[in-house]
Amino acid sequence: VESILCRLREVGAEVVVWDGDALSPRSFSSVVARAGAELGCSLVAFKYASEVEGFDASWRSRGAACVVVDDSVAGDASNRYARLGVIALRATGSRLVLCLGGGATVAEEASLCPRDVKFCIFPCGRWKGVRFERPALSSGCPGAAVELESRRDADEASTAANWFLVSHPLIVKRSALASAGLGLFAAVPFLEGQRVCDYVGNFLSTSRAIRLADKTYLMRLGPQAYVDARASLDVLARYINDPRDSRAHNVVFDKRPHERRAIVRATRYIAPGEELYASYGG
Repeated sequence: VESILCRLREVGAEVVVWDGDALSPRSFSSVVARAGAELGCSLVAFKYASEVEGFDASWRSRGAACVVVDDSVAGDASNRYARLGVIALRATGSRLVLCLGGGATVAEEASLCPRDVKFCIFPCGRWKGVRFERPALSSGCPGAAVELESRRDADEASTAANWFLVSHPLIVKRSALASAGLGLFAAVPFLEGQRVCDYVGNFLSTSRAIRLADKTYLMRLGPQAYVDARASLDVLARYINDPRDSRAHNVVFDKRPHERRAIVRATRYIAPGEELYASYGG
């Protein structure tokens, strides 16, 4: 939360636009409220007409305005909020989106946006009842802020040159390997044995794993233990390539089936700017 407020200060934000969620100390809306109170930002919500009820109770006393969007433009239920975000961006002309957390909706919204829109994702946990659920990137790179430059399509393979991810210790951009698309690069030094990030995703048994049509990001952790990171675009370890040359390998997958992950560890000193390479075999 403090990082987002700091970013708003850096860019000199005067208006904060959000989806109009009710004010809650455990949601992104708490950042919106603080931006208004502490930074003096004007607050503008975009909400579908069917969801406007209850907005006044949370926000009118804080001087927030609400732009009501007709539900007919929502499209499919699966991406209605991504479309709402795109409508807000077009209406306001904003080119910066700050996301606390992030997932399928963020990826979908980014895929619909112009190339000059920047998405900055601040990984965080989410409360589910009494259980704290931590997203994959947060566990792999604690406290990292991930920036999504330009357009990011749902199918990364078709637009690999159009965007890159940046976190504090790691950068995702086009690989130095001619046969690869994106690659993972060190932005800071890593010492031998140091944890770089984690390979996580959808945990599968052997029977489910062999039925996958696309096994591109499937990793075997051990007996009856596989992890598939294909749908987890924010898992940075999925961008590590294998140059098929053991002399180039500088990280290794420390596979931990009981933890449902593989820890990526440096096998030697890695200098900033180096691409990370690991063996896919074994």
